Amino acid sequence: MKKKLKFASLMTMLSLVMAFFVQPAYAAYEYTTGNIHVYNPALVSYYWGWDGDWSVPYLELSNGWNCFSTDTTYTFTADSYRGRVGYCYAPGVNFTDQTEYYSKDEAYFESVADTLPHLDKEKLIELTGYVLSESYKGYLSQSYFEDETSGKDVFGHILASQILLWEVIVGERSEDFTYLGPWQGCSACKDAIRPVNPVYDSFISHYDAMEAAVRKALNYPSFAKASVEDAEAFAMEWDGDKYSLTLRDENAVLNSYDIITGNENIRMSRSGDTVTFYSEYPVEDPVLLTVETAVRSDSFMVWGSPGQNDFHDIANNPYSYNQTLLFDTGTVSFTKTAYFNVYTKAGEIEISKTSADCSITDGNMNYSLEGAVYGVYTEENAGFVNEDSLIGEIVTDENGNGSIIAGISAGRTYYVKEISSPKGYLLDESVYAVTPSGTGSGSAVVHSVERPVNDPMVLTLSKGSSVPGDDIPSLEGTEFTVKYYDLDPDTDYTAEELDEKEAKRTWIITVKKMDDGSGLFKTQLGPSYLAEGSDELYLSENGETIMPVGYFSIKETKASPGYTCQGATYYSGGQIIAEGNATIVGRVDFEGNITPEGINITALSVLNDPVDPESPGTGNSTSHLIWLIVSFAAITAYMICERKKEY
Repeated sequence: MKKKLKFASLMTMLSLVMAFFVQPAYAAYEYTTGNIHVYNPALVSYYWGWDGDWSVPYLELSNGWNCFSTDTTYTFTADSYRGRVGYCYAPGVNFTDQTEYYSKDEAYFESVADTLPHLDKEKLIELTGYVLSESYKGYLSQSYFEDETSGKDVFGHILASQILLWEVIVGERSEDFTYLGPWQGCSACKDAIRPVNPVYDSFISHYDAMEAAVRKALNYPSFAKASVEDAEAFAMEWDGDKYSLTLRDENAVLNSYDIITGNENIRMSRSGDTVTFYSEYPVEDPVLLTVETAVRSDSFMVWGSPGQNDFHDIANNPYSYNQTLLFDTGTVSFTKTAYFNVYTKAGEIEISKTSADCSITDGNMNYSLEGAVYGVYTEENAGFVNEDSLIGEIVTDENGNGSIIAGISAGRTYYVKEISSPKGYLLDESVYAVTPSGTGSGSAVVHSVERPVNDPMVLTLSKGSSVPGDDIPSLEGTEFTVKYYDLDPDTDYTAEELDEKEAKRTWIITVKKMDDGSGLFKTQLGPSYLAEGSDELYLSENGETIMPVGYFSIKETKASPGYTCQGATYYSGGQIIAEGNATIVGRVDFEGNITPEGINITALSVLNDPVDPESPGTGNSTSHLIWLIVSFAAITAYMICERKKEY
């Protein structure tokens, strides 16, 4: 019955990330019951001028092993002196020529690995297989002794294979096949082959080539890892034209690997041990790249004395056992793959939006920082963004904050401009250039101070007589009450409905006589006309009175001595739209326009309904009609005619 044990790790994992792909497979140990006869032919022939200087002194090797003193150099073959070559796996242990050897099971490697502090069983099998894959695996022939050139090449190859296997067994090689050197006070395995040996040059040549081949088989490019889980991520950075990344392989094996990106947007160029990746587009999620190379390893069997399964016993009693030998059973070829990730480092752009006048907007339902939309662009020219370069949008929340990460890369300059303003605010026409260095603390913040929509409320009320030159009693002390409501200007409200609402602010303005000799009396919604008890005015940054978005009302609430608050309100070409003490209602919409629009009044009807204080609505006719002109900015909107008292 034949039983086969393999120790392999084939990386076949897929990933959404970009990486090098290298697929490690380990050497296979084959165990089969049976036996072989082993021979011990000498590698050195008298044809080559042998002399005693070739002899090897007794060497104390690392980990308790040794090398016998010998006048010549031997190898091992199976079944005849010209049979298939095998290798010593226990330096310094007895060998009897033409001895029957028996196969050893897996437990043998457990005891071997126990003597090595830096190698486990699987790694020991792997290293052994890689060395054997580069070893001489043919048969000996009499022609090798007779042809000095080919003979020295073969025997140099055999010796190099043997010494490298010893270096693994005694502990001179690390798990990545780095040479650690002998343990303190010990000789190096390599000392067993002296420079005077006629095959020494061949030995060194094969030794160096085999070492490089094994290291290549074991090592990945320094930036790649054997598993997807361990794969490192490297960031491409914006160089002003594209994203780029250059990686250098410190293990100097990159030339042996093919690189597969698996992403059409990622290009690369190679030079020696360096590779540079390019992309014109951001790579938001890490992309797994792979590196591949063809590798081979040998499967093999271990043979030794009957019952010899404990490597510790061999080491402790080397003269009680026959030699332990390795024979390969075939070469296994596979693709070795490793991984690493490439991405563009994410950046973040934040919007921090605030009101330019919190006295207007705070607590006002007609103003909200929520819903502003900012475009993020990659191109700008002379202060204008290229609309075609839009890559994303930022929408602000109720606090005026918003951010974007998707599609944003660190180190690249972007241009941010408001596309649409939020409720009650004017559009910010500025173009902001920002360069994020990362996310979080590395984000780039746009501080946008938004101007609230309002009307420059130059509200002027003036009084005069219908009879030119008429001597008008003083109108000083007349008071008007102006109220502001933060109601939606897109909804219609009557004066009566406004009276039922709570005003946001209320102002009382007083009429004063003008000092320009015109004889007119005037009041304005301004600081110098405010009566005691008025709320604070809404002022622009220039100190001008403004009216926020919403509704406002104007009503005479106190007449000066000799007058009543009664009269009529004219609108649109002298048409009376209300009699008595009417309330003027206006609104400022979200575009900053004031309603009603201005109307020029050219003719007035004279009322002849004098007022008796004891009997309103009765009295003698009079030609004295006092008018009040209400102007918004420079636009005349309403005219209020007021009756003079007659006694």
